[in-house]
Amino acid sequence: MAVVPDASLSERTSPFYLHNQAISKEWEQFVLQRGGEIKGKYSAWAYKLIAKIHGVFVWSIIVQKSTYTHRSLIIPPHKNIYEGIELSTYLPRHVATEFLIRKSRFTDRFMWRKKTHKMHPSYVFIAEEPHPFITELMAKILQDPMDRGSFFKATCKNGQLWIKLIKYKGAMDWVQEILRLDEDAWGVSQTIYRTGYKT
Repeated sequence: MAVVPDASLSERTSPFYLHNQAISKEWEQFVLQRGGEIKGKYSAWAYKLIAKIHGVFVWSIIVQKSTYTHRSLIIPPHKNIYEGIELSTYLPRHVATEFLIRKSRFTDRFMWRKKTHKMHPSYVFIAEEPHPFITELMAKILQDPMDRGSFFKATCKNGQLWIKLIKYKGAMDWVQEILRLDEDAWGVSQTIYRTGYKT
């Protein structure tokens, strides 16, 4: 597996191509230095990188950028750029209660079957049986992305934790901080299954 170009020879002199190439290669180096696996492609318009890194858990990472043109009969065409990162893993059963973290809504106050916890002025933690340990940890992990307005959504369902950020400039450092969290930080005992979650 490798990160390779997906562009014509003429496209490879473009500053946009060189910029996307540099980011893709930086992620490739980041993953490989930590014993992980990565594959992906990049061009002047986009890149998509898929990686796995083994830490306390096996983390799956998707880093993606795409450029598309918005056309309208009213306003001139303009380009929109999507940049996102998705991080996922499986948590041990004793902390993997189902939850959703997203932007707050006015209707949240009418939820009576699920408990809501205000994690941030703009975001809310929703769960039927919130685990206090994981609630606190998520607040810590997501604090900076939330402050920057880059947090999109996080869920935990069937043991799988999934987090998505949009246009977050500190993504690599953020991933590094998560990888540094040890078993005690996650509330995990010394013996866990790295490919799944403990029963």
